Amino acid sequence: MTWLTTGTAKLAALITLGWGGALPTTGADTISVGSNSLGAVVGASSSDRLAFNLPGGAVAVADLFHPSAAWNGRVFVLHAGHAIDVTSSGTSGASMLEMLQELLAAGYRVYGLSMPCNAPQASSCAFTIGSHSYSLASHSAFQTAAEEGPRTIRYFVDPAIRCAVDAKARYGSSTPVYMTGISGGGWTTDWAAALSELFAASYPVEGSLPYQLRFNGAGTPTGDWEQWYSAPWFSAVGLTCEELYVLGATSGRRRLVCYGKNDPVFPTVNILPYVEAIRLTGRLLCGAGFDIFTDDAATTHEYTAAIRAEIIADAGAL
Repeated sequence: MTWLTTGTAKLAALITLGWGGALPTTGADTISVGSNSLGAVVGASSSDRLAFNLPGGAVAVADLFHPSAAWNGRVFVLHAGHAIDVTSSGTSGASMLEMLQELLAAGYRVYGLSMPCNAPQASSCAFTIGSHSYSLASHSAFQTAAEEGPRTIRYFVDPAIRCAVDAKARYGSSTPVYMTGISGGGWTTDWAAALSELFAASYPVEGSLPYQLRFNGAGTPTGDWEQWYSAPWFSAVGLTCEELYVLGATSGRRRLVCYGKNDPVFPTVNILPYVEAIRLTGRLLCGAGFDIFTDDAATTHEYTAAIRAEIIADAGAL
């Protein structure tokens, strides 16, 4: 049980360093009901624009899509990663739009997010931490704020957690909330599920691998800086990706990690024994709630048809 016991202690230490001891407990600060034209684009009955005030003056924006089909009583948080928003085709042809449409068709209400400093559906990139002010032009520039230490993880994770809080407050505390995201959104899903048990199920897609396993053919590390073990949310408490993976399945929650075998960003074709070891360890520690799905036919960094079908079927069976 080492990964669970040590990982839980490390997360508690990170919550102290990053949040002062407690995760967010409030939903959206403002909501513009029915004011979002994106609903018509994706086939939703309507969509709302939500804003979350973050530390230092930053503002995170989310879109709440309401299904045209009868609501099934459940909610998904859908994280677009580095795509502009959840209605775009995204990184390397990743079809966020198809994932969103299929969730809506299945009757879910969907909160849509993307990474900090990915306009328009992201944080305002002007904010102050302590005595330092930042005005960032892109997501990659966010690395300059890493000097502030673990508390900067809030700009990545708070919007997702507060979407879950908002859903519970808006639709009832017993409403199941699930989360999925691709690429950087998959990485955010890893963190959100590990930190908060508000997420009854998590489906990260092609979102992360331990840093020591992420190299391209030239031996260059892949992935964004926030995924490196030198990032303060890892280094300050000594947390590992393996601990992060299993912590998202504690307390009987569902966690299905999705990979594409020949995904060009996080390919698993050369590390299949590692992937299987993680699957077996996760099931040993967390029971049947933990599993890994690999699309053996995947050659692109996207929500493939097979991955989308697996998520819809798995969530529908909960």
